[in-house]
Amino acid sequence: MAVRVFSCWLFLALVTAAAGVRAATPWSVQDDEGRVLELAGPAQRIVSLSPGATALLFAAGAGGRVVGTAEYSLEPDAARAIVRVGDAHGFNLERILALHPDVIVAWPQGTSLGVLA
Repeated sequence: MAVRVFSCWLFLALVTAAAGVRAATPWSVQDDEGRVLELAGPAQRIVSLSPGATALLFAAGAGGRVVGTAEYSLEPDAARAIVRVGDAHGFNLERILALHPDVIVAWPQGTSLGVLA
């Protein structure tokens, strides 16, 4: 399984662009670093590695697709029920992989690059 980590801004663009896209429609998007994310359709299983990204995903209408998140993801209230996978100091890779995410959303400025690697 190939899971790539992209910035929360890239994923928010994906979520909002996918709002009117049929699930079987393949699509791709390129981030600021030139990396391309290609999916068969909109991501259905999202792991968010920051509380801010989790709140933004809910605000963009993707909250129902978030299957794992970081500690302190308290907003909106529905985020409190999502499985916790770690915090800015470290993440449980086995737990993340067990959730079978399509996409992992990270905030590179809020998490050490060593942890993200």
